[in-house]
Amino acid sequence: HDITAVTEAERELERIAAVASHELRHPLTVIIGHADLALEEEDELTPKIREHLETILSASERMLGIASTMLQRSRSGFTPTQDRRSFDLVPMLAAVSEAFAASAREQRVTLETDLPAHLRMDGDVFRLRQVLDNIVSNAVKYTPAGGSVRVSASLDGDTAVIVVTDTGIGIASEDLEHVFDPLFRSTRAQEQAPGTGLGLGIAREIVTAHGGTLTVTSELGHGTTVTLRLPRSVTPES
Repeated sequence: HDITAVTEAERELERIAAVASHELRHPLTVIIGHADLALEEEDELTPKIREHLETILSASERMLGIASTMLQRSRSGFTPTQDRRSFDLVPMLAAVSEAFAASAREQRVTLETDLPAHLRMDGDVFRLRQVLDNIVSNAVKYTPAGGSVRVSASLDGDTAVIVVTDTGIGIASEDLEHVFDPLFRSTRAQEQAPGTGLGLGIAREIVTAHGGTLTVTSELGHGTTVTLRLPRSVTPES
């Protein structure tokens, strides 16, 4: 019975991925096209407007990439890592935090970072950004006004450790064991904000493919901590 339920959930995940990616690709392509056209108007743009347009363009291109990944997964299986290279994790974490800063301000949530000057590692930049976007987005989304979200990074031997802590709604103990299940969302999460439950399961697949671990600890009503441990030098899976 459990195996049947998991299989049905996986099929539903594939269906949602196909539908969502198809529906998202066209409007995102339109947004990207219009942002590109606007950026060509050199004489009419103030530096601030140019900055806003470049942010829109960057976020839309990243979202289009995610939509394409979802479509790829639904059609031919999922490859958690494709383009491994050396990069600095710190600018990525700073960019993720900046991407959700406006949402945090709007919700009156304090979003802070504690990052080293540099932290180089090997990995798939696009996939890891996808993971971090998902985790920080969830933290901001499920933290009420007056709360806080903290993004930190450190080095433990030859392992990069990323910790995202929030003072949000938390997850009940009976729900915690299911947070990586396809399409699962806790009762509190369903009440708090809309969502699909697609994120953490895929995030863990990506982290595992990098030879790392993703763990979630939480207390209902007191917040959640998500910890990623990623080896700085990635050995490709056989």
